[in-house]
Amino acid sequence: MRAAAAALLCSLALAACASSAAASCSFPLVTGGSGRSVYTIQYLLNYHGYAIGVDGIWGTNTKNAVMQFQTRSGLPADGMVGTNTWKALIVLTQLNDTGYQVKAVQDQLRYHYSYSVSIDGIFGTGTQNAVIGVQKSRGALANGAVDDDTWLDLLDDTCNTTTPAGGKTVAQAVADAGCSTAVCKGLSTQLVDQSNCIQSGLFSSISGMASVSLSSSAAAVPYLQTAAKSDLAKAVAQRGTTMTINSALRTLPQQLLLYQWYLKGLCGITAAASPGSSNHNGGAAVDINDADGWISAMQANHWTKLGSWDPPHYDYDYAEDVRSLSVKSFQQLWNINNPSDPIGEDGLYGPATEAAMLASPIDGFPQGATC
Repeated sequence: MRAAAAALLCSLALAACASSAAASCSFPLVTGGSGRSVYTIQYLLNYHGYAIGVDGIWGTNTKNAVMQFQTRSGLPADGMVGTNTWKALIVLTQLNDTGYQVKAVQDQLRYHYSYSVSIDGIFGTGTQNAVIGVQKSRGALANGAVDDDTWLDLLDDTCNTTTPAGGKTVAQAVADAGCSTAVCKGLSTQLVDQSNCIQSGLFSSISGMASVSLSSSAAAVPYLQTAAKSDLAKAVAQRGTTMTINSALRTLPQQLLLYQWYLKGLCGITAAASPGSSNHNGGAAVDINDADGWISAMQANHWTKLGSWDPPHYDYDYAEDVRSLSVKSFQQLWNINNPSDPIGEDGLYGPATEAAMLASPIDGFPQGATC
C-alpha cells in the first residue's frame, strides 16, 4: 500500500517523492526502560489476553508476558520487542473497534502526534480523523484504518518528525516544544488576513503603538479587534507609562501549540484554554506585565482582569465574540489550498478541523487569504 501511494505521489510531484524517500521507517527495538512504546506494548499484550498493568514501565510482568507471547507466536522468547514481535502484536484497527488495541492507537495519536483524542478504547470518528491526519502527513492512503504501515508511522519517531515537502507542520512544531508560538507567524498572518476578508476591519495591528512594547510572540502576530486597540491606547495614555504585551491576538495554531505544551507539562505553562475557546483567539484579550499595576487604567477603559487563574490576563469588555469566525477563517483557508480534501466551514473546532490544523504548514499555505 505504501509503495502504491508513493508511486502516485511521484507522478504528481517529484520533489515530494524525493522528500518522502529520504525517510527510513522502522519499528523501535524495546528491551526495557519506559515510555510510549512500552505503553503500546502493554496495551497490545492486554488485547492478546495478557492481563498486565499499563504504566509505561518495563517491569518483570511485562517482560514475562512478552516472552510468553513470543513463544505462543512461534518467535524466539528473548523478551525483546523488535520488528517480528511488533508485527505479531499489531492488528488491523479501524472505525467502530473497541478494546485495548484501540487504546494503543489513541495513546500514540495523543502523545506522539499531539491529537486531542481520548484514550477510551472506542474507535470513533475523532480517532478516525486523527489517523487520517497522520496518514496524509506521511503520504499514505488516507482511509482512517490502522494497518501495518500506519502502525509503523505511529511508532517510529523518524517517521513522525520527517518534514514534508510543504514545510514543517503544526504537529511537528508541537513535538519540537520550542515554547514560542512565533514559529506559526506565516500561517497566523494568513489567518488574520482571511478573518479580515470575512469581516472587513475586524483586526487592527498594534505594532508601533505609542508606549507599547511587544514580546517576540506578540510581535509575530500583533493584532487586536479594532475597538479593543483603541481603548487599550487610552489606558496606556492614562497611566503614562510603557505597557509590555506578551500576548494579544492568538491564532488557532498558536493556541493549539500552547494547549498541547500545557497538557504535556512543558514550557512552564500553568494555564491554557483549548483551541477556539480562548478570548485571545478572537483578538479580545491581552496578557501583560505588571498586570496589577494596570488595573485602574485598564478598568477605566473597558478592560477587565481575569483573576488569579491567569494573573497577566485582561479581557476587553465590549469585544465582539468572533472565536467562531476565527475557526471559520482557518477552515476556508484550508479548503482553498486543499480542494480535494475539504472540511466543513461551520466555525466549529472539531476533530476534522484539528486534524487539518496539525497537518498545516507553519510557514503558511501556498495560497493566502482570498476575499
